[in-house]
Amino acid sequence: MRLGRRAKQRVVHMAYVVIGLLMAFGARSGGIVSVTIAAAQVMISIGSFFFHGTGTFVGEVADQIGMFMLSALILCCSLAHARGCSPNQTVSRYVVIVVASTIAIFIVRPLGIPIFAVQLVVGLL
Repeated sequence: MRLGRRAKQRVVHMAYVVIGLLMAFGARSGGIVSVTIAAAQVMISIGSFFFHGTGTFVGEVADQIGMFMLSALILCCSLAHARGCSPNQTVSRYVVIVVASTIAIFIVRPLGIPIFAVQLVVGLL
């Protein structure tokens, strides 16, 4: 049986949901960062599945929220490490960055990928 390109994408996206859920189950004792990574993994896979399956702006937003969850986590963990931030400060910054990034794509739709890229690059420096 041959699967088309879209069918293959759906299978891969659903596999990532399973991986994210397994990560979440294992992350319960690993702290807030581990749980957040697992949540981002699940959101990325569901958002990507929805976006590539529908091609709608709502799907695009869902896809980019997952991406922001991951890039903001990398950025905030880097800031926490560099500046010795408390867990509460790190979580607060994380939430603000994800929410602000999401609001930005509602205001200027094409900003999603550039915002993700900047967060990722700065977080990895």
